[in-house]
Amino acid sequence: QAPGGGGVGGVYMGVCVDRTSDWRAAVRAQRQRIGQSTPSDELLRRPRPARDAFCAGALEAHSRIGEMVRRLRASHAAYVLDDGLNGLTEAERDALDGEGERVLGSSREAIERLAKSLAKSVGGGASAREADSGDAVAGEAVETRGGERGGQPQQHRKAMLDSLNDELRELGRLRDAQRASRLKRAM
Repeated sequence: QAPGGGGVGGVYMGVCVDRTSDWRAAVRAQRQRIGQSTPSDELLRRPRPARDAFCAGALEAHSRIGEMVRRLRASHAAYVLDDGLNGLTEAERDALDGEGERVLGSSREAIERLAKSLAKSVGGGASAREADSGDAVAGEAVETRGGERGGQPQQHRKAMLDSLNDELRELGRLRDAQRASRLKRAM
């Protein structure tokens, strides 16, 4: 505890400060003292490598599924209420059901394509350097430095597929719950 009881609950909290510009200035000053020039590219981040086709497809599917899950959750209360109680109209429910069905179908197809791409990549042949740099594209095998196929990129892709399948199941569960409430009300 700090004397005088400052901070939160008498404890001073650490503050996160971006010191990057100070560090760059210190590097430039030190290099100038020793007579070396400082090219700016040594101090700036290198650009990230472009995403491969597998990652781009997985992120697109994740985004599509996540947006639909958010829409279903946000509209759930209005979906189960009658029109007279500020609920959704039948046309709005139909539109939401149709959109949910479309997203489920297209996402399921995208995940199947990604799974096929992953299955093909286990038997193909990208180099270890491409695997380490992230330049191997979906459909090419990833070989680790030890020569075995698979490795961390393949495990990451499998985990991405598992996550996408979990998200797809959640979307299906939400859609089924809303449709069940709609059918129950109709009876």
